[in-house]
Amino acid sequence: MANTTTIETTLKLDPTQVKLVQAAMLLETAEEIQAMHPGEFKASAAHLAAKAERLLDVVNGPKIVCLCGSSKFFFEFQKVNYELTMLGEIVLSIGFYPHSTSQAGHGEGIGHDSLQKIALDELHKRKIDLADYVYVINKGGYIGESTRGEIKYAENLGKAVIYMEEVRTQ
Repeated sequence: MANTTTIETTLKLDPTQVKLVQAAMLLETAEEIQAMHPGEFKASAAHLAAKAERLLDVVNGPKIVCLCGSSKFFFEFQKVNYELTMLGEIVLSIGFYPHSTSQAGHGEGIGHDSLQKIALDELHKRKIDLADYVYVINKGGYIGESTRGEIKYAENLGKAVIYMEEVRTQ
């Protein structure tokens, strides 16, 4: 593989373009390793592919995810938020948990009127607008009416939707 200085000098690329070329070369190398040695060197190929993805993240910036789900799943929201943040993603989430039974100080047990509910739903749609994809927290397979609406909204925008648990067909 050519080194970065050679690529930069020969093609007169800016640093962002160099990162893209490096990522493409790493992915190509990973694919070649897998093709030449099926079943062998999986770790090496996977490592190169992961490195290429990290380079692309530097160029493209981190992914933005919007968490959706029932506000009764406070602890699940916190866990997923932490996990995705540690993967380098920007996490958008709900900030109010009126249906949660925990006492974490995030609005548990505090009611809200219909106008506030409509405003909060619209605010969450704006978060979905900003996101690259949606992650649904569906503990025990539960997906409430508001969350169903958010999923439909995201799908209509062409956003990928990922579920915490397998979705059961009814």
